[in-house]
Amino acid sequence: MNPSPDIHVVDLGPDGRLLEETSAGPRPVSADRLDDHFAKELAPPSWATDLLVYVHGWQTKPESATDAASQLLALVF
Repeated sequence: MNPSPDIHVVDLGPDGRLLEETSAGPRPVSADRLDDHFAKELAPPSWATDLLVYVHGWQTKPESATDAASQLLALVF
């Protein structure tokens, strides 16, 4: 399942480091770039009044986590 436009996925590597997509594939974000990366990737739209953060377990497949978050959002609306 592809995430809906309302769901923004943040990926972590097997070592727990934040990943960003590059032309060479996912790469860890360096510590000195974390603030800028979060500001760019996680800035809510200006119209947002509420945010929901859904964190899943490290053994949960990304597709299962996205499905669970989508189901949770469907209950809200």
